[in-house]
Amino acid sequence: MWNPVPVSALPRLERLGAAVIDFLILLVPEFVCFDLLAGGVFARYARYLRLHPHATVTQALHAAPGLPVDLARVVVLSELVTAVYLIGCVLAFGGTAGKLLLGLRVTSVSGRPLSARDAVLRSSAFWLPALLTYLVPFLGFVLWVAVYVGGTGMIVSRPDRRGLEDFLGRSIVVYRAQAGTPLSALVGIDRGLPPAGGAGGRRGRAATGGHLPGWGPTAADPAAPEPPAPPPAPGAPPGDASRR
Repeated sequence: MWNPVPVSALPRLERLGAAVIDFLILLVPEFVCFDLLAGGVFARYARYLRLHPHATVTQALHAAPGLPVDLARVVVLSELVTAVYLIGCVLAFGGTAGKLLLGLRVTSVSGRPLSARDAVLRSSAFWLPALLTYLVPFLGFVLWVAVYVGGTGMIVSRPDRRGLEDFLGRSIVVYRAQAGTPLSALVGIDRGLPPAGGAGGRRGRAATGGHLPGWGPTAADPAAPEPPAPPPAPGAPPGDASRR
């Protein structure tokens, strides 16, 4: 039975908590990549700066040849691990480890499982800015701020709880119990409206345009059906009931 009291059908704080868990999980392979690919040469670089506090960065790089190349390999491999983690978890389990631990799922806006294409596009919001930050520092930094700061603000403030990654991948993040429900119905529940086509006496809001599915103009109420004609009285001539 539909409960008319507005409740949050789309997660906010749980989603931010899941992002923190995933960040901590991804730190492990990134540290391993750094230690294997650049740990030794970076140690020489740091030791030179420690022994020569007035040395320039260029001088320290001469003492640790190959450091820029090794750091580039670390960035590429780390972001590859990030992409595989995000894409693989969503396609195989419906969410990353952080989201699964907090009872969340990633689906398409229609409620169906995310396609491989959309999973790749969604994940690009997290690994592409890091690559660009190393290759094109200013552009990469702007994208990084847009994703992590602007995206967090969108999740907190928007009624559909969608960040930049969700618009790239045409996705939503929902509670496990509501996986399979389209965004239009979930936004209606969040606003205290009955689900579209469900019980409640009035129809939910139809996705007839506007910025958010389910936030378009109010659909017209269906006309009440006409009551059936009364049966003819016993002994009445045929057709008499139709003239009543």
